[in-house]
This record gives sequence, C-alpha cells and structure tokens, in this order.
Amino acid sequence: MTAAEQRGGVHRRGLPVQGVAAVVLLLLIALYSVDQFLARLEQREVGAEGRRLYAVGQKLLTQNRIPGAIDAFARAHALERSNRSYAIALASSQMAGRQIEASRNTLTEILQRDSNYAPANLLMARTMVQDQRYREADSYYHRAIYGSWPENQSQERLKARLEVADMLAAHGGSYELLSEALLLQNTS
Repeated sequence: MTAAEQRGGVHRRGLPVQGVAAVVLLLLIALYSVDQFLARLEQREVGAEGRRLYAVGQKLLTQNRIPGAIDAFARAHALERSNRSYAIALASSQMAGRQIEASRNTLTEILQRDSNYAPANLLMARTMVQDQRYREADSYYHRAIYGSWPENQSQERLKARLEVADMLAAHGGSYELLSEALLLQNTS
C-alpha cells in the first residue's frame, strides 16, 4: 500500500473505511427497523388473541360454564398481565367457581401493582366475607369505597357502601353499621 493510500483511508482492496462503516450502520438500522416491526406485529397479535379469549370467557360466563370461562380468562390474563380487566374477570370467575384461594391470589397480584384499585378491593372484600374474615372484609370495602374506579365512580361507591352495610348488618357491630348508615344518609 502506498503512503498516499494510507493517508486517504483506503484498504488494500480499495474500500474506504468510511464506506464500510456506513454499510454496517445501514445494516444495523435496517435490522433494528425489522425487529421493531416484528415486535409491534407480535404485540398486535397478542392483543387480538387476548381480546378474543376475553370475549370467549364472557360468553361462557353468561352460559354459566364457569370452568371454561376461568380457562379463557386465565389465558387472556397470561397473554396480557397488565390488563386489569382480564385479571378482574379471572378473579370474578374464580369466585363464581368457588376457587376462593385462586381468586385471592389473582386479586393480590392486581393490588400489589395498585392498592387503590377499587374493583379489586371490592372483590377481595367479597372473598374475605366468604372466608368469614369480616374485619378484613370491612377494610377492603372501605378501600373500594374510597379507591379509584375506572368508571361510574359515584354509583360504584354507593353500591360498595350498601354492600358493606349489608355485611355489617349480618356480621358486624352495631356501631360500625350506624356509621355506615349515617354515611349512606349523607350520600342520598
């Protein structure tokens, strides 16, 4: 190689170093773009499958085919762990199928991510009532009442307050029931 070739950055075969670097950079960009495209495609397909399984679970639930609904919701939840609707549907169907421990585990998973999520707190309160753990149920009911609801906040809070009042009437103390009755009177 001549001194002039060395100063110009040319290899023995005549390819400039900058040209090779540019080709490698273009290949990396192309591979990254293909990877991102495939990741988005997979995400769309997983989302579509999750929605399909959720719809199947809803249909089976309306047909009172609880084991099938549990399976469909569990598969949807496994595909999209962050979708709280799938997790709530799974926990509800597990409760309907008398799988209280499984329901409690599903709800615990949701509440570990967001302890203020009212629908999960309400379902957890119901599992506590089924286990005759009324003090703990009362606590979860109040988290449901004061927690965050995705929609119809005032209606859902009122329903939760009525439910806790019913539970207290059947299993609680008169002071707690009186307190709830007074709060219900103020919300009417």
